[in-house]
Amino acid sequence: MRRAVTSLLALVVVLAGVPAGASTTGKCAAERRAVKTGTDSEAGLVDRSQSSPTSVGELSSLPAPSSAPRDGDGRVRPVETTVYSLTATLTDYVLEADSDYHLVLADAKGRTLIVEIPDPACVGSGSPFAPSIAQARKDVDGRFSVTASSKKANIPVRVTGVGFWDDIHGERGVAPNGIELHPVLSVSFNPPADASAGTRAAANPASSAAGCQKTLPAGTVKGAAASPSGLGYLLAAMSGAVAAFGRQPCLGSVDGTALSAPVASATASKSGGGYWLLGADGGVFSFGDAPFLGSAGDLVLGKPVVAMSATPDGAGYRLVTSDGRIITFGSAQSFGTMAGKRLNRFITAMATTLSGGGYWLAGGDGGIFNFGDAGFFGSPARRRLNGSIVGLVPTPSGKGYWLAGSDGGVFNFGDAGFFGSAANVPLNWPITAMAATPTGKGYWLFGSDGGVFSFGDAGYFGSAVAPAAAAAAQAGSDSSTCSATVDNPNPSRYGKVHVLVTSGLSSTPVTAVAHFKWLDNTRRGTTTGRGSADLPLLFSGATAGYTVRVDVNVGGRQLCTTQFTPRE
Repeated sequence: MRRAVTSLLALVVVLAGVPAGASTTGKCAAERRAVKTGTDSEAGLVDRSQSSPTSVGELSSLPAPSSAPRDGDGRVRPVETTVYSLTATLTDYVLEADSDYHLVLADAKGRTLIVEIPDPACVGSGSPFAPSIAQARKDVDGRFSVTASSKKANIPVRVTGVGFWDDIHGERGVAPNGIELHPVLSVSFNPPADASAGTRAAANPASSAAGCQKTLPAGTVKGAAASPSGLGYLLAAMSGAVAAFGRQPCLGSVDGTALSAPVASATASKSGGGYWLLGADGGVFSFGDAPFLGSAGDLVLGKPVVAMSATPDGAGYRLVTSDGRIITFGSAQSFGTMAGKRLNRFITAMATTLSGGGYWLAGGDGGIFNFGDAGFFGSPARRRLNGSIVGLVPTPSGKGYWLAGSDGGVFNFGDAGFFGSAANVPLNWPITAMAATPTGKGYWLFGSDGGVFSFGDAGYFGSAVAPAAAAAAQAGSDSSTCSATVDNPNPSRYGKVHVLVTSGLSSTPVTAVAHFKWLDNTRRGTTTGRGSADLPLLFSGATAGYTVRVDVNVGGRQLCTTQFTPRE
């Protein structure tokens, strides 16, 4: 075992130079900084394709190196090349002199372990961990104000990070063998008890699993995914809340976490024992056996991230922005992009081929862009659509695909069969996602109110629509969602509309963004004392007959949409 040095007095002396109230000291770690931040030559040895479920007790019982590793020693295998995931209780947190967030985790027996999140400013741009570190730091900042004064906490957390052997120098919460998770790659608060182990739920997991909700706020459901077995599905709200049905396991959510951007989509893992939630800023949240392979949360993208697609081997995924930029992680490769090219409508959906050697992108007007070994089987781009395309799902053979419109319309190409649509169904809220059964003989459409429409051999396992009484109560809540309309649903293509916003949040910044052609037209304002706003939105040259979607954001807490269709 290594020799313990100094005492808690050292911590007091070091922190004496840290300005109270700071989230950084402007200083970075000296000892083994490269290993702590992933800028060392052996960072590529860390297997980020999977995390090893563990516990405070298990890590604390590992035999430590005979002597403390020093700069230049490289990584100590296997601990420092392994990503671990554990669930414990956060008991203390503090900003250290080297700008790290020092978090103390404890188990039910009182055993403790230190995990640390470096200051992103101390992480080199070449680190494969940089986006994850930045996101973890944001997630903690969204929950706590971390300063040089050590503070107490008592909250369950799920932490994923890289193993690290530190010198024992009397820090609060240090494990007896000096092991840490450093850097932390992700942290979530109040996870379900089985989240770190990826335990699969029983026959009807949604009925009792922690972290899931039975209903979701109307107008907020943006993502949905079906279990690979076809025996269940999940829906995700912009807040990160999750509702699961059938045999789809509930493994947690990010509801209640301060997100930098709303959740935009959901994707099931290869086995169905996990899933990813994708933020519009590129942040990726993994649950169960869905591996965390990186995120784009700290990149300056210019456009929102709108969709995510996993590789067939389950060891990679791609993200796409609304202007067609492709961002890859793990085993996923890029085979082409629409970034920098003129689009009639923004990209809204993507899907990966059966081999993983290609992918499709879909524009809101139905335009299909195929890359790699993805074949082109047709598109509705030359038709006048009643709603924007919001979903793209390939057939099991990869020789066809379905497209779903926000009005409930379904378009089938190649060997994709048509089994029905919701185009003639009076919808309370637009369709926002689509999924297909593993047989290719059925599919689901998911509404932004949590509604579920099943066709062909797709089973119906329930919906996340709130009962009428709950919906009414929700509508009067200042923390649920807003509503938006336009004063003229069919204005001249060279004109102006007024976006009328109703919200329970008074004197709060509000933004309306109209998406048409390849442009974003933004108008900002502030809600009145009664929570309403009137935002005049000018536009010029919108295509007549094509619906323009307007996204409204009230203080980063409420999101809603409306639309209008310009005329000649």
